Amino acid sequence: MRLSDLFGISTVFRTPNKNISSTIMRHAEILIVLSLLIVSLAMRFYNLSFQSLWIDEGATYYYSSFSFVELLTSGEYSPPFFYVMQHWLLSLFGNSEWIMRVPSAIAGALSVPVMYLLVNKLLSSRNAALLAAFLLMFSQFHMYSSQDARPYAILVLFVLCEIYFYLDVLKKEDRRSWLLFVLFAWAALNFSYFAIIPTGVLFSHWLYEKRAAISEKRYRDLRPLIIYGSLFIIISSLLIYTALITIGNVLAAGTWLTGFDVVVDVFERFMYGPLFLSAVMSVFVFIGLWFCYKKDPGAFIPIILLIVASLSFLVFLSFFMRAAPRYVIFSMPLYYVAIACCLFAARSDAEQKKMLAAGLAVVTIMGSALLCSYYTTPMNSDFRGVANVLYSETAPGDCVVYVPNFIDLSYGPLSFYYDNVSDHTDITGADDPDQLDLICEQYIGSNVFIILCTRSAEGVPLYGAVFDWFDAYADTPARGSIEFLYIGPDVYLYKITPLLP
Repeated sequence: MRLSDLFGISTVFRTPNKNISSTIMRHAEILIVLSLLIVSLAMRFYNLSFQSLWIDEGATYYYSSFSFVELLTSGEYSPPFFYVMQHWLLSLFGNSEWIMRVPSAIAGALSVPVMYLLVNKLLSSRNAALLAAFLLMFSQFHMYSSQDARPYAILVLFVLCEIYFYLDVLKKEDRRSWLLFVLFAWAALNFSYFAIIPTGVLFSHWLYEKRAAISEKRYRDLRPLIIYGSLFIIISSLLIYTALITIGNVLAAGTWLTGFDVVVDVFERFMYGPLFLSAVMSVFVFIGLWFCYKKDPGAFIPIILLIVASLSFLVFLSFFMRAAPRYVIFSMPLYYVAIACCLFAARSDAEQKKMLAAGLAVVTIMGSALLCSYYTTPMNSDFRGVANVLYSETAPGDCVVYVPNFIDLSYGPLSFYYDNVSDHTDITGADDPDQLDLICEQYIGSNVFIILCTRSAEGVPLYGAVFDWFDAYADTPARGSIEFLYIGPDVYLYKITPLLP
């Protein structure tokens, strides 16, 4: 079976020319889907290796060296399959940012035409589908995820496919639709444990649709839920095991933003970034939800359920763990669907087409401006730049120190660019100024290079103390000299030459 057959876009080539207008429309739809795919591929592969690997991508590089058995018990935040995929890519093609980011770029590009097909199926509106697809295509947050060696763009693609085939389940109730729905739900879970949220919401929505059968005690009608729900649990059993191991690490890492601050952060990231723009687009989300409800309550219910459940779950978890918008990025396309529903405010087809043209123009201009900045401005923690300076400044016997000292820094992004073994230097970490003093005492006569990463949540309490330590060291020449070597996004590099303990 071809991929195009799955999404029902190839039937035009087998349909007799009974209705020329209908045939032209189907050809036009294929042209739209292919155009969206080509443009999205170009946008997501452009400057793919421009940004340096950041901390989380460093974790990808680190864990990709693990065996599958080691991954099962590692307690890493993401499921094992993503790292297995990265391991094979790096083994086949060698180490490069480009190779590590290719899966995300492909998934991000595919998500745009799938978004179009999904919205068209959900709302029976090519205009709304095209506007929603454009919103996703020009989304800076989706672009960032599509050029990030993390699993979030892949998660978006699989959840979109999951929802698409769930709509087929509602319409057809056939075995093929159920199997494809469960398959993509399982695939999404292989890239993020948070994928359980949309799967749970969709199964719950199916039960809601069967409320009449439940009230009339026609329990035979619920057999598909038992069969395919059990199938999903069985094929996901290994992921359930690894998720239980991960919970301890997640809770031990502490919290970050909590409560309403998480909501604000989600809307800022999903709604194109700048606060004013985010506020305006958020208003359109609520307006669009209202018009969606008026046009088709059946489509409104799963959209609002997925948005509310994802946001509520993230807010709840924020009191126990670090909560970041990327964890629920699979819900971001639903916000764009809501915005696209604003087109239903039009009183005629001609008026809706004018609104569509205006919407596409605004999204293209606004999104292009934001993406131009993204393409040309370093945004990730610049460990590539730090490594280049270290190679030019270090001498055998010197020491490189990470602040703060945690595994994603020690074995992550810098190790991708800098090999301390071939450079004959030592690498260690420090979590407070006292540890920095001890390290400097051990390397009198050599140099100590201190990398301070301000992207790390662990480092937040340390920054002030470390900068005060730098100032005190500079004010005491007898202890040694201190030189500022490099600053990049979220990264500072200092050179200490200790003279006295």
